[in-house]
Formats: sequence, C-alpha cells, structure tokens
Amino acid sequence: GAHAMFLPHGLGHMMGMDVHDMENLDQINVGFDEETRPRLDQFGTNCLRMGRRLEEGFVVTDEPGIYFIPALIDDWKASGHCAEFLNFDKIETYKDFGGIRIEDDILITKDGCRFLGEHRIPYHPKDVEEFMAQNK
Repeated sequence: GAHAMFLPHGLGHMMGMDVHDMENLDQINVGFDEETRPRLDQFGTNCLRMGRRLEEGFVVTDEPGIYFIPALIDDWKASGHCAEFLNFDKIETYKDFGGIRIEDDILITKDGCRFLGEHRIPYHPKDVEEFMAQNK
C-alpha cells in the first residue's frame, strides 16, 4: 500500500454515463468484474475506480498522476506507516509540489488501443517546454 502515498486513486475509469464518480451506483458493481474486486479495506485500493478486464469497444480514461499531500505525508510519517518502503526525509522536500495528472481518453481495440482526440497532451520534458514556449 505504499504507492497510495502518491497515488491515492486508480489509474483511470470507464467513460460514458455515470461511470466517473459511481457512488450512487456502487463502484464495485460498475468498475469491476467478479475476478477484479479490490481490497476495499486498504487505503489506495479502496478508492480504485476501475479494475475491469479491458474488452474491445470499451472507452476508458488513462490518468497516471503523482500527488504529494502534506497532511497524508505528516500522518504517515508520524505513525511510521510503510516506513520500510518510504524515504520520508526525501518526501518532505516535495511537500510544496502539489500534484500532476495526465489524462488520455482511449478506445480499446482488437489489437490494443487508439487514443481519442486530435492532440495528445505533451508529457516528455522537451515537448512540455516546447508547448509552453509556443503557448504563452
């Protein structure tokens, strides 16, 4: 569960009606199938929004991200939670970073996937710098 320090949610979710915040439908019935149910009692897996086996025709969002949440860092550091896996001294230096997430929308195809939309968000440092320079 140490990953949840930086990624307290899943990597994406189904797209369409009533699939993003599924509390009213019970996400366990929407975002998962019988074989992929998460451990709901563990922080970091209890907030996953999707764990289904991907099937051709599904449209999903892919949302990798990293977050540095000061209150969570302080809490885990004080309690020693996952201390064998986390370097709290180094993590302290990132407390003012906040977080960042990239979102891509994807159609699952027979042979893999296809990114939807005209343009992908730049994420390689060189590409981000070029994009920022051109869009001041």
